Amino acid sequence: LASFCLGKLHYETNHPEDALSYLRRASTDTALESRYAVEANYLLGNLCRDQRGDLAQAQEYFQIALKKGATPKMLAELYRQLGTISRQQGDDDQAVERLEQALKYYKEEPSEDVLEVLVALGELKYRHHWFKAAVEYGERAQQIPTQAKTMQQRLLKIFAEGYYGIREYAQAEGYEQKYVDGCQDDQEKAASLLRLGTIAEHLNLTEKAANAYRKGLKFATQN
Repeated sequence: LASFCLGKLHYETNHPEDALSYLRRASTDTALESRYAVEANYLLGNLCRDQRGDLAQAQEYFQIALKKGATPKMLAELYRQLGTISRQQGDDDQAVERLEQALKYYKEEPSEDVLEVLVALGELKYRHHWFKAAVEYGERAQQIPTQAKTMQQRLLKIFAEGYYGIREYAQAEGYEQKYVDGCQDDQEKAASLLRLGTIAEHLNLTEKAANAYRKGLKFATQN
């Protein structure tokens, strides 16, 4: 227990190497109480990911924590972290599975963590052309208020691409216009204007489509 307490203290005071040393010692202590063992491995996972960029080792510690008798709240957080790692590693199917597990344990309480999970699931769904599911996750995420501009932009993109995918072009147009208005990156703005022009063509708004394409050309830096 002493190793755990010292490790957590070093973690909270931003001394990662000392934290790693003590927490590793704590994680191998078979007599350590379950709740401390869960937290020790969770903190080790965070350290490996954030300080060392070692996703494989972080994943291993998070998986160990899952088996130590975590509370539902901690299970939700562990599955969220594991889902994020799977996504970073390019395993979208596993990411979806883990993030949906996180939602189950969060019970969709309104929080920034739940919002992040819902938005991530929406992005994963539209990436793989499950557009209706993407919109559904977006609608659930929309119920959680946020002032974060980045999160709002991610949501707008889910709706724009999701509605486009299910051919509800009038809906898609409104969201795409809001998205392009909030874009700060020139290349992303160009891509959004390209999509907006395509949507306008589907709506037989030829002049609007041409205007969107012309504006897009001003921001595009690639073919």
